[in-house]
Amino acid sequence: RERCRLFSMSPGCPCFHLLALLPANPPRTITSCSAQTSLFGRPGNLQPRHRWGGYKSDRRRSAACSSDVDNFASSRRFYLEAPAVFKPFIGEGYRATLKTELVPGKIWGFEQSQELGALAVNIRSVAALLPSGDLWVHAPLFPTEEYLDQLLSLNRTIAHVVLPTYALEHKIPMSSFLRLLGDRQAARPKLWAVGDTWSFPVNLPLKWLGIPVDGIIGEDHIPWRDHIEFEVLKIADVGNPFVEAVFFHKDTKSLIVTDVVYSVPQDPPEIIPIDLLLEVAPDNPNVKAQDSMDTRRRAWAKMALLVAFFIPARQRIVEGGKAEWKEGYMESFEMIKDRLLVSPILQKLVFEKASTIVQAWIEKISKWEFEYVIPAHYAAPIKGGPSQVKQAFSFAYEDDSPSQLPEEDMRTLNDLGEIVQSVGKKDAADTVYGKLFDKFFKNLFIKKRGWNGDD
Repeated sequence: RERCRLFSMSPGCPCFHLLALLPANPPRTITSCSAQTSLFGRPGNLQPRHRWGGYKSDRRRSAACSSDVDNFASSRRFYLEAPAVFKPFIGEGYRATLKTELVPGKIWGFEQSQELGALAVNIRSVAALLPSGDLWVHAPLFPTEEYLDQLLSLNRTIAHVVLPTYALEHKIPMSSFLRLLGDRQAARPKLWAVGDTWSFPVNLPLKWLGIPVDGIIGEDHIPWRDHIEFEVLKIADVGNPFVEAVFFHKDTKSLIVTDVVYSVPQDPPEIIPIDLLLEVAPDNPNVKAQDSMDTRRRAWAKMALLVAFFIPARQRIVEGGKAEWKEGYMESFEMIKDRLLVSPILQKLVFEKASTIVQAWIEKISKWEFEYVIPAHYAAPIKGGPSQVKQAFSFAYEDDSPSQLPEEDMRTLNDLGEIVQSVGKKDAADTVYGKLFDKFFKNLFIKKRGWNGDD
């Protein structure tokens, strides 16, 4: 149960997710207002962004993007209707949205920045074209005016919406998205959700959370299945289950996933605020970082390592609650970037214990002839087919080849994995919290192995 609480946010919890693959570069059109008026981290012309996603730039602004900061803020406002572990935690918040064309004329991506403290990761919704001309929307984002404008600018009816996972960050926007979309579209789209979703601390059915489900993926008749196939991965060995449906868009040969795999790009996604990058950039928290492309890349590397490993080997908390970094973390980042990757967190704490279930699921999706992978976080689209996805899950096949993950950074997750593996064995419950303290919390707050030569 405690393990599952850990994944109430999943990339990003990433969930924030083993054959090396470079992101593909099909034609990619950036059409958001924020993209036209901002640099999004381009070197050679670096200027600060406004905190809520407006930007200062010497680029020529289009007439549609000549609004002042207040109008930008208004179009990017949303309301978090239930407590969450990401900003704004509850109540009013602001997010910019970036619209991209992932497969020309067929699939579009919409990205926002999901933030916790100084950490940020992009979160993506996907809209795919059906043969009918209608849209199928995967894991919608918080419905800011900007996001809905971009989605409706495709001039298509949104006929179907999918809730592909139990994870909080993908579930909590759904109620307000459907409600506000209903104010701007004649007919409410059909909502298709995975089964066995759950909430914490009180486990309530989706309809009690204001999410009107029309059908359960894998149980009810799905009218779009001839065009978008799906398989559900469910692991319910302890407590509440891990559940995610993945989808094969036949027309574009694209595998659409949420959290099961991802590819961390070398450069920070364009939607990540620069001020957050500059906040985490210094190795010494008492020295202010100067803005440059190299500074932003090093900051992004730190964010990605924290999301992947919880407690990277070369980072520790010092007096004042600030993070200090030791040289060598870029070598760890090099081992996880620009390749198809299963989240180390999910690998150690969920998938390794259920390798038989994972293998069966992999064999099913390997029958699809997909050529691209489109995840809900980090880079997209990623060039890769069934063999590359299967290689990313090689740990589930008890592959004897050396791990492609940095050994020192994996120490804490390996310790936690041992605890998870012990759950369910006789007398394990009496010692699990002692193990958690000894292996995890002590490593976080009291001692740092591998730091300054310590054992």
